[in-house]
Amino acid sequence: MKILAIATTGVLLAVPGQAAEKAGASEKSQMDAEKSRPEADKSRSGEARSGTVIEILSKSKLISGRAAPGAPDPGVAKGESLLVGFDAKNAPGVWDKSAGEVITAAGSVGGVRAAPAGDKSLYRSLGGGAESLFDFSKWSAGKPLASLSVYWGSIDSYNYLDLVNSQGKTVWTLAGSDLPQFNGDQRSPMTNQRVYLKFLPEADTQAARFRSKGAAFEFDNIGGSITGSVPEPGVWALLVIGFGFVGHVLRGRRQAMLS
Repeated sequence: MKILAIATTGVLLAVPGQAAEKAGASEKSQMDAEKSRPEADKSRSGEARSGTVIEILSKSKLISGRAAPGAPDPGVAKGESLLVGFDAKNAPGVWDKSAGEVITAAGSVGGVRAAPAGDKSLYRSLGGGAESLFDFSKWSAGKPLASLSVYWGSIDSYNYLDLVNSQGKTVWTLAGSDLPQFNGDQRSPMTNQRVYLKFLPEADTQAARFRSKGAAFEFDNIGGSITGSVPEPGVWALLVIGFGFVGHVLRGRRQAMLS
Protein backbone atom coordinates (compact mmCIF):
# COMPACT_ATOMS: atom_id res chain seq x y z
CA MET A 1 0.00 0.00 0.00
CA LYS A 2 1.05 3.63 -0.37
CA ILE A 3 1.10 6.75 1.72
CA LEU A 4 -1.19 9.38 0.23
CA ALA A 5 -0.50 12.42 2.36
CA ILE A 6 0.96 13.78 5.54
CA ALA A 7 -0.88 16.56 7.34
CA THR A 8 0.55 19.00 9.86
CA THR A 9 -1.56 21.18 12.13
CA GLY A 10 -3.78 23.25 9.88
CA VAL A 11 -1.87 22.38 6.69
CA LEU A 12 -2.17 19.50 4.23
CA LEU A 13 1.02 18.54 2.45
CA ALA A 14 0.69 16.34 -0.64
CA VAL A 15 3.29 13.60 -0.85
CA PRO A 16 3.84 11.44 -3.96
CA GLY A 17 2.70 7.85 -3.43
CA GLN A 18 5.61 5.49 -3.05
CA ALA A 19 5.93 1.72 -2.90
CA ALA A 20 6.64 0.27 0.50
CA GLU A 21 9.61 -1.62 -0.85
CA LYS A 22 11.40 1.41 -2.34
CA ALA A 23 15.10 1.07 -1.63
CA GLY A 24 16.38 3.79 0.72
CA ALA A 25 19.50 5.87 0.17
CA SER A 26 22.46 5.37 2.49
CA GLU A 27 22.66 7.31 5.74
CA LYS A 28 25.71 9.22 4.49
CA SER A 29 23.95 10.39 1.32
CA GLN A 30 20.98 11.51 3.40
CA MET A 31 23.25 13.55 5.66
CA ASP A 32 25.08 15.06 2.68
CA ALA A 33 21.76 16.02 1.11
CA GLU A 34 20.66 17.64 4.35
CA LYS A 35 23.86 19.69 4.58
CA SER A 36 23.45 20.91 0.98
CA ARG A 37 19.87 22.14 1.43
CA PRO A 38 19.29 25.89 1.73
CA GLU A 39 18.97 27.19 5.30
CA ALA A 40 15.51 28.57 4.60
CA ASP A 41 14.31 25.14 3.50
CA LYS A 42 15.82 23.54 6.60
CA SER A 43 14.00 25.95 8.88
CA ARG A 44 10.65 25.17 7.24
CA SER A 45 11.04 21.40 7.64
CA GLY A 46 13.13 21.26 10.81
CA GLU A 47 12.80 22.60 14.33
CA ALA A 48 10.40 25.29 13.10
CA ARG A 49 7.80 22.49 13.16
CA SER A 50 9.10 20.68 16.23
CA GLY A 51 5.89 21.26 18.16
CA THR A 52 3.50 19.83 15.57
CA VAL A 53 1.84 16.43 15.49
CA ILE A 54 2.07 14.78 12.09
CA GLU A 55 -0.98 12.91 10.80
CA ILE A 56 -0.20 9.78 8.78
CA LEU A 57 -2.83 8.81 6.23
CA SER A 58 -2.77 5.40 4.54
CA LYS A 59 -4.54 4.23 1.42
CA SER A 60 -6.47 1.80 3.59
CA LYS A 61 -9.30 3.35 5.60
CA LEU A 62 -8.69 0.61 8.14
CA ILE A 63 -5.45 2.19 9.36
CA SER A 64 -4.69 5.71 10.57
CA GLY A 65 -1.86 7.25 12.51
CA ARG A 66 0.11 10.21 13.74
CA ALA A 67 3.66 10.97 14.82
CA ALA A 68 4.63 13.16 17.76
CA PRO A 69 8.08 14.77 18.13
CA GLY A 70 10.32 13.03 20.64
CA ALA A 71 13.60 13.83 22.40
CA PRO A 72 12.48 12.47 24.82
CA ASP A 73 9.87 9.80 24.06
CA PRO A 74 6.30 11.15 24.56
CA GLY A 75 5.27 7.69 25.80
CA VAL A 76 2.63 5.14 24.82
CA ALA A 77 -0.91 6.31 24.07
CA LYS A 78 -3.60 6.48 26.73
CA GLY A 79 -5.22 3.06 27.02
CA GLU A 80 -2.17 1.22 25.65
CA SER A 81 -0.10 -1.33 27.54
CA LEU A 82 3.69 -1.40 27.27
CA LEU A 83 4.21 -4.64 25.37
CA VAL A 84 7.93 -4.45 24.62
CA GLY A 85 10.45 -2.49 26.68
CA PHE A 86 13.92 -3.93 26.32
CA ASP A 87 14.88 -3.41 29.97
CA ALA A 88 12.49 -6.20 30.97
CA LYS A 89 10.74 -9.23 29.51
CA ASN A 90 8.02 -8.71 26.93
CA ALA A 91 4.43 -8.62 28.15
CA PRO A 92 3.06 -12.17 28.69
CA GLY A 93 2.17 -13.72 25.35
CA VAL A 94 4.32 -11.35 23.26
CA TRP A 95 7.21 -13.01 21.47
CA ASP A 96 9.76 -11.78 18.96
CA LYS A 97 11.82 -13.49 16.29
CA SER A 98 14.84 -11.73 14.86
CA ALA A 99 17.36 -12.31 12.10
CA GLY A 100 20.54 -10.56 11.00
CA GLU A 101 22.57 -8.01 12.93
CA VAL A 102 20.28 -7.36 15.89
CA ILE A 103 21.59 -5.53 18.97
CA THR A 104 19.81 -4.77 22.24
CA ALA A 105 21.88 -2.27 24.20
CA ALA A 106 22.01 1.21 25.70
CA GLY A 107 24.06 4.19 24.54
CA SER A 108 25.51 4.92 21.12
CA VAL A 109 28.43 3.53 19.07
CA GLY A 110 29.71 5.75 16.26
CA GLY A 111 28.96 4.38 12.81
CA VAL A 112 26.99 1.46 14.26
CA ARG A 113 23.98 2.65 16.24
CA ALA A 114 22.57 5.68 18.03
CA ALA A 115 20.23 5.65 21.01
CA PRO A 116 16.85 7.27 20.27
CA ALA A 117 17.06 10.87 21.50
CA GLY A 118 16.57 11.11 25.24
CA ASP A 119 16.53 7.32 25.68
CA LYS A 120 18.88 6.18 28.45
CA SER A 121 17.51 2.63 28.58
CA LEU A 122 18.07 -0.49 26.49
CA TYR A 123 16.70 -0.30 22.94
CA ARG A 124 16.72 -2.44 19.78
CA SER A 125 19.05 -1.67 16.86
CA LEU A 126 18.84 -3.40 13.46
CA GLY A 127 21.73 -3.42 11.01
CA GLY A 128 21.37 -3.55 7.23
CA GLY A 129 19.20 -6.50 6.18
CA ALA A 130 18.18 -7.31 9.77
CA GLU A 131 14.62 -7.60 11.07
CA SER A 132 12.63 -8.23 14.24
CA LEU A 133 9.08 -9.60 14.17
CA PHE A 134 6.89 -9.08 17.24
CA ASP A 135 3.79 -11.28 17.46
CA PHE A 136 1.00 -10.07 19.76
CA SER A 137 -1.64 -12.72 18.94
CA LYS A 138 -1.22 -14.72 22.17
CA TRP A 139 -1.20 -11.56 24.30
CA SER A 140 -4.42 -10.42 22.63
CA ALA A 141 -5.97 -13.92 22.74
CA GLY A 142 -6.28 -13.86 18.95
CA LYS A 143 -8.04 -10.50 18.82
CA PRO A 144 -6.69 -7.92 16.32
CA LEU A 145 -4.88 -4.91 17.70
CA ALA A 146 -6.78 -1.64 18.06
CA SER A 147 -3.59 0.42 18.31
CA LEU A 148 0.19 0.21 18.23
CA SER A 149 2.88 2.78 19.00
CA VAL A 150 6.68 2.83 19.02
CA TYR A 151 9.46 5.33 19.72
CA TRP A 152 11.35 5.53 16.39
CA GLY A 153 14.89 6.88 16.75
CA SER A 154 17.03 8.81 14.21
CA ILE A 155 14.58 8.10 11.38
CA ASP A 156 16.17 7.01 8.10
CA SER A 157 14.54 6.45 4.71
CA TYR A 158 15.57 2.79 4.72
CA ASN A 159 13.75 1.92 7.97
CA TYR A 160 10.48 -0.01 7.56
CA LEU A 161 7.62 -1.03 9.84
CA ASP A 162 5.36 -3.78 8.42
CA LEU A 163 1.95 -4.51 9.90
CA VAL A 164 1.13 -8.20 9.66
CA ASN A 165 -2.24 -9.95 9.88
CA SER A 166 -3.23 -13.30 11.37
CA GLN A 167 -2.38 -15.03 8.07
CA GLY A 168 1.19 -13.76 8.21
CA LYS A 169 0.63 -11.33 5.33
CA THR A 170 1.86 -7.72 5.35
CA VAL A 171 -1.19 -5.46 5.14
CA TRP A 172 0.61 -2.10 5.26
CA THR A 173 4.17 -0.78 5.42
CA LEU A 174 5.29 2.52 6.91
CA ALA A 175 8.72 3.60 5.64
CA GLY A 176 10.97 6.18 7.26
CA SER A 177 10.73 8.17 4.03
CA ASP A 178 6.96 8.48 4.61
CA LEU A 179 7.64 10.69 7.63
CA PRO A 180 8.40 14.44 7.35
CA GLN A 181 12.13 14.08 8.08
CA PHE A 182 14.33 11.02 7.58
CA ASN A 183 17.92 12.26 7.52
CA GLY A 184 19.06 10.16 10.48
CA ASP A 185 19.57 13.15 12.79
CA GLN A 186 20.24 11.65 16.20
CA ARG A 187 19.05 14.62 18.27
CA SER A 188 16.21 16.41 16.47
CA PRO A 189 12.64 15.90 17.80
CA MET A 190 11.54 15.64 14.15
CA THR A 191 13.73 12.60 13.44
CA ASN A 192 13.08 10.94 16.80
CA GLN A 193 9.33 10.46 17.00
CA ARG A 194 6.69 8.37 18.71
CA VAL A 195 4.56 6.86 15.93
CA TYR A 196 0.96 6.10 16.94
CA LEU A 197 -1.16 3.82 14.74
CA LYS A 198 -4.83 2.87 15.06
CA PHE A 199 -6.63 -0.02 13.35
CA LEU A 200 -10.19 -1.09 12.70
CA PRO A 201 -10.86 -4.77 13.51
CA GLU A 202 -11.06 -5.56 9.79
CA ALA A 203 -7.36 -4.72 9.45
CA ASP A 204 -6.67 -7.89 11.48
CA THR A 205 -3.33 -6.52 12.74
CA GLN A 206 -1.66 -9.05 15.03
CA ALA A 207 2.08 -8.58 14.50
CA ALA A 208 4.66 -5.94 13.55
CA ARG A 209 7.91 -6.43 11.66
CA PHE A 210 10.73 -3.89 12.00
CA ARG A 211 13.41 -4.09 9.31
CA SER A 212 16.19 -2.01 7.84
CA LYS A 213 18.07 -1.87 4.55
CA GLY A 214 20.91 0.14 6.05
CA ALA A 215 22.62 0.88 9.36
CA ALA A 216 20.63 1.29 11.42
CA PHE A 217 17.03 1.17 12.67
CA GLU A 218 16.75 2.01 16.38
CA PHE A 219 13.48 1.80 18.30
CA ASP A 220 12.12 1.28 21.81
CA ASN A 221 9.02 0.90 23.98
CA ILE A 222 6.31 -0.69 21.83
CA GLY A 223 2.81 -0.11 23.16
CA GLY A 224 -0.47 -1.61 22.04
CA SER A 225 -4.14 -2.16 22.82
CA ILE A 226 -7.10 -4.21 21.69
CA THR A 227 -10.80 -3.42 21.72
CA GLY A 228 -11.72 -4.01 25.34
CA SER A 229 -8.78 -4.90 27.56
CA VAL A 230 -6.37 -7.71 28.33
CA PRO A 231 -6.31 -8.53 32.08
CA GLU A 232 -2.96 -8.15 33.83
CA PRO A 233 -1.37 -11.36 35.23
CA GLY A 234 -2.52 -10.50 38.77
CA VAL A 235 -6.08 -10.03 37.57
CA TRP A 236 -5.96 -13.38 35.75
CA ALA A 237 -4.89 -15.03 39.03
CA LEU A 238 -7.80 -13.49 40.91
CA LEU A 239 -10.21 -14.59 38.19
CA VAL A 240 -8.91 -18.18 38.36
CA ILE A 241 -9.26 -18.20 42.16
CA GLY A 242 -12.77 -16.77 41.86
CA PHE A 243 -13.85 -19.35 39.31
CA GLY A 244 -12.42 -22.11 41.48
CA PHE A 245 -14.34 -20.85 44.52
CA VAL A 246 -17.59 -20.67 42.56
CA GLY A 247 -17.04 -24.20 41.28
CA HIS A 248 -16.39 -25.45 44.83
CA VAL A 249 -19.63 -23.86 46.09
CA LEU A 250 -21.67 -25.33 43.23
CA ARG A 251 -20.22 -28.81 43.83
CA GLY A 252 -21.08 -28.53 47.52
CA ARG A 253 -24.66 -27.56 46.75
CA ARG A 254 -25.02 -30.43 44.28
CA GLN A 255 -23.75 -32.96 46.80
CA ALA A 256 -26.13 -31.57 49.45
CA MET A 257 -29.07 -31.93 47.06
CA LEU A 258 -28.14 -35.51 46.19
CA SER A 259 -27.83 -36.47 49.85
